[in-house]
Amino acid sequence: MPYENVCKRLEGCWEKSWDDLPEEQRQAWGEVIGSLGGYVNDVGESWKEKPPALRQSVAADHDYQHDPKLKAERVVGWWDATMNARHWFAVQDIAPREAAMLLCRFNPLEPKDQNPDRILVDGDEKSPSRYRLLLDAFEREARATQRHRTLLVWRDLAEEKGVTCHPWIEEYMAEREALGEPLLTDGNTVIASCDGQKELSSAAELAAETASSTSRAERNALGEPLPTDGNTVVASCDEQTELTSAAEQSTISENEPAAPHRPTSHVEGCTKAEMLAAEWPSQVNLRNALSDVPKWLEQARISKGKRGVDSSRWNPALVAVCLRDKHKIPVAELNKAMRSFGEFQTEWKEYCDYQSDS
Repeated sequence: MPYENVCKRLEGCWEKSWDDLPEEQRQAWGEVIGSLGGYVNDVGESWKEKPPALRQSVAADHDYQHDPKLKAERVVGWWDATMNARHWFAVQDIAPREAAMLLCRFNPLEPKDQNPDRILVDGDEKSPSRYRLLLDAFEREARATQRHRTLLVWRDLAEEKGVTCHPWIEEYMAEREALGEPLLTDGNTVIASCDGQKELSSAAELAAETASSTSRAERNALGEPLPTDGNTVVASCDEQTELTSAAEQSTISENEPAAPHRPTSHVEGCTKAEMLAAEWPSQVNLRNALSDVPKWLEQARISKGKRGVDSSRWNPALVAVCLRDKHKIPVAELNKAMRSFGEFQTEWKEYCDYQSDS
């Protein structure tokens, strides 16, 4: 049977005496006392000994604990209180250790002496090793690519590595959605504060700002020189390969139609988590496409990862081109996503310039 809210059933009866209370309302109060471990004979006495305000308070607490319609509020309240969930979902740059702790259901704001690699979470004997595995993977990723990462970006990275996380995050997100307070989409981040909902700049924009701040000197030091107007040198894992100039590549026979322009792939590329942090058009489910790659998107994948070992790497500029070709998405919408990938702006601009000239 569906749950019947006790407060609604007792509405208008709080100040009545037990003798004047109808049988249906007596049964409703009996459910409350029964859930508290009271006996049937105590039901009437418990009503008589409590003032009206306390009767209502006890019934409201019963509904809060048992009414499925209030489950979302109950779950969200629990994780906000025990994990400071509202705070951590608002943080736009979470450190690797904080992310590993949160994904294993440890609150980094709790006492510093808690030791995640020794404590069993929910009695799970694998939780310490899972924490160590996440921490190692996250620290390696942070050293490899300096970007701002939200909790869900780290969550997606863990998924790519094949590491199972504690389910509290998924539960929290689902119940926040049920309350009409969406937390995060693949684009803009929306965080509900105590006073209301506040739109924050997306993690993707912050990541783009960090990526684009890398100087030419730093890129040269890493063996990844930026493209010039003449010959372009692209760093590979083993050596650098000199390409013919853009002018030579663009030479086309007058009698031969021009082939569709495609940006040149960078060597390293972006992980799925980094891709999904950007503000991609909502009409395409890019998360699914990057997981179960369709043929029309294969050309945008730079390297295919191995589950639990490494992530596939993607060229955002080519992903944008594929989305435009396949789904006819306007360039203006794709520009929003491409603002998150400073290193690929040149490639994307080449494609846009070609489209405007053709």
